[in-house]
Amino acid sequence: MSNAVRTARTCASPTTPAATGTVRSVRPLLPRSGWPTAWPELLPVPYFHVVFSLPGSIADIAYQNKAVVYDLLLKAAAETLITIAADPKHLGARIGLTAVLHTWGSALTHHPHAHIVPGGGFSPDGQHWIACRPRFFLSVGVLSRLFRRLFLERLTAAYQAGRLEFFAGNKRDAP
Repeated sequence: MSNAVRTARTCASPTTPAATGTVRSVRPLLPRSGWPTAWPELLPVPYFHVVFSLPGSIADIAYQNKAVVYDLLLKAAAETLITIAADPKHLGARIGLTAVLHTWGSALTHHPHAHIVPGGGFSPDGQHWIACRPRFFLSVGVLSRLFRRLFLERLTAAYQAGRLEFFAGNKRDAP
């Protein structure tokens, strides 16, 4: 196992929440000035802003393996939301979602994260809409635990399959 994957596993420990790949927030999405006024008419349901982020150590891996890691990030985030939302203990609905990948943070540093905006879902039989509780979509803790596990399993599998490449950080590191 490489140091990078070992570091990723260490950073994903539930005992170090500040350094984990997690869901940072789940909050209601409200229209802002300058947004099209028709956007709430898409579906007359609440929308939520959910942020899935990666820690710096995995962001370093992502910087050198953009296609692989960004694909893992978006797929793990989508599967996390779909799985937890389908569980009757949480929402019990089949949801849809929109995912947007951001690779840079507001400080213009490399910080891969996904913004995902779901709004409720259809019942398992598809016959009626199941709305989430007012101003609450899904538990951040529950989402974080599943996302962390799915992402790290897939990152480890990508490494074992030889899909990740590692390069020297600067000219000093080169032989």
